[in-house]
Amino acid sequence: MKTKMFLMLIVLSLGLWPAGAQAETSTKSSEGVKAVLKTDPARKMMDLFLSELPGGKEITEAKVKASVTFPDGRKVEKDLIGLKMGDAYSFMNSLDMSRPGRYSFDISIESSGRSIKIEFTQNIP
Repeated sequence: MKTKMFLMLIVLSLGLWPAGAQAETSTKSSEGVKAVLKTDPARKMMDLFLSELPGGKEITEAKVKASVTFPDGRKVEKDLIGLKMGDAYSFMNSLDMSRPGRYSFDISIESSGRSIKIEFTQNIP
């Protein structure tokens, strides 16, 4: 697992994913937290960026889980691992989004004694 994550970080930091990748970005807020979900099917990655509202202070200490429902109804649970890449900190994991259609992301965040739930949907072409 650590080797896979290390290789994934190298790919991300060097920009080795395919040109023309179709990334999708969604933004929502709940209970004083802004969440930006970025999915990139070409890289098979999902990134969640969290910040405090108001002020925009980046959240780096959190336990984040995602329950993802695929277009065919199949579900998968993912722990999102927090990492700093460049100037940004995100919670990420790999996700095979090779099937076109609607993906639902039920995100659970535990941070600073709060439990927050945020739902996203994205249509992947």
